[in-house]
Amino acid sequence: MQRLSLARALLVVFGCGAGVLPLAQAEPAAQTAPDLFAKGLAGVDRVAAELIEARQASGLIVYVARYGKPVYFKAFGHRDIERKLPMERDTIVRIYSMSKPITAVAAMIAVEQGKLKVNDPVAQYVPEFAELAPLSGKAPRAMLVKDLLRHTSGFTYGFGLGKVDQMYRRAQLLDSKISLTAMAERLAKIPLLFPPGQRWHYGVSSDVLGLVVERATKVPFAAFLRKHLFDPLGMTDTGFFVRKKEHARFASNYGRGMRLVDAATTSRFLKETPLHSGGGGLVSTTSDYAKFARMLLQGGRLGKVRVISPRTVNEITRNQLDNSLVPIRMGLITMEGLGFGYGMSVRLQAAGHEPPVTVGEYGWAGMASTTFTTMPKAGLTIITMTQRVPIDITIRNRVRAVVLDALPKMAAPAPK
Repeated sequence: MQRLSLARALLVVFGCGAGVLPLAQAEPAAQTAPDLFAKGLAGVDRVAAELIEARQASGLIVYVARYGKPVYFKAFGHRDIERKLPMERDTIVRIYSMSKPITAVAAMIAVEQGKLKVNDPVAQYVPEFAELAPLSGKAPRAMLVKDLLRHTSGFTYGFGLGKVDQMYRRAQLLDSKISLTAMAERLAKIPLLFPPGQRWHYGVSSDVLGLVVERATKVPFAAFLRKHLFDPLGMTDTGFFVRKKEHARFASNYGRGMRLVDAATTSRFLKETPLHSGGGGLVSTTSDYAKFARMLLQGGRLGKVRVISPRTVNEITRNQLDNSLVPIRMGLITMEGLGFGYGMSVRLQAAGHEPPVTVGEYGWAGMASTTFTTMPKAGLTIITMTQRVPIDITIRNRVRAVVLDALPKMAAPAPK
C-alpha cells in the first residue's frame, strides 16, 4: 500500500542530480513576475537548483500568487530522468492527499444543494456502517459526516501496530481494483479505532466521504467532481486518471536517491480504475490546483463562476476541532499550532515556528511531496509540485522561507 510511505514520512517530519531546465511555453493566462518581485523571488531559483542537485527532487514546479495574481511560476529539473524529459509547468502529477481538500469542497457543495448535512449520521448514507463500533465498548454517539470532514471518525489508515491497524492492512481497503462500495463493505467488518469525535486521526475518512457524496447526490463521485467543481473552475487536467492524449505530460515518481518508484509509462494512473479515492486518488497540474486555491481565497468564486458560498469557505478553512483535540498529531509527532478544518490543516499559533508561519493559513500536502498553502491575511498562495516519496516537507519549507522573506518587499495589490 503506497500510503504506508506517507505515514512513515509524516512520523519523521511532523518526518542523477538534474540541472535547472528552461520553463515550458507560457500559458495565455500566466503572468510574468513584476520586476518589483524578481529580486526577492529569484532565491527560489537557487533553492530549486540546490534541491535537484542534492537529489531531493527530480524536478520541481513552484507557483506563488498574491491575491490570485501569479507573481512566480517556474519549472525546474526533470519529470522523467530516464527519458530526460523536462519538468514543465503543465506537467501532470499525482497529488495524493491533496485530493482531500477537493473532496471536502465537493461534500460542502452537496450540503449547499440540500443533499447532505454535516450533522447527518454517516450510516444514513452508508448503512453498511450501522453496526460499526470501537474494538472495546460502545460509541457514545454515531459517526457524523463532519467526522469524515475533519478526521474524527475513528477510521485509520492501518499504519500502526495495533490490532485494528493490522486488520486494515489485511483488508487492503484502498486496492485500486475495487469500488467505493466494496471498500465500505470491507471497512464495515473492522472495528473503529476509537469512538467518533474523541480524537483526530488521519485515515480513510475522505475516501468514505466520497462515497457519502455519491450516495447522497445519486451521482457517481467522479462525475460529481467533474460537473460541480472541475468543469466550472476549468480544471481540465484533474481527475482519477491521466487521459490517453495527455500521457506524454505525466511525471514519473521517485523515491530517495531518485530511485524510480512509479514510471510514467507504466503507472496505474494511466487508466481509470474502479476506486475513485477522494483521499488520495487524483492527478492534477499546478495551474489546475492554483485555480482551486484561488477559488477558496476568493470566497468560493473564480472569475464569474461561483461554486460555493463565502460562508461555506469559512467553514472549510477554519479550525473545526475542540480545544482538547488540538494540536493535531501524526503518530507520535505533535504538529504544534495546527488545528484542522474540513479536509485541510489550519494554523492556530505561529510563535516560535521555523520557517515562519502565519495564523489562519490553511493547506495540505500529498505523499509525493506536493503541497499547497494559502495565507489569507497576506493574500498569498504557495504551491510546490514534485514527485518524490515519501513526503519530504523540507522542499516546501525551503521554498516557503524564500517567499516569506521576500513578502515585505512586495507591494500588496488591492483585492478586487
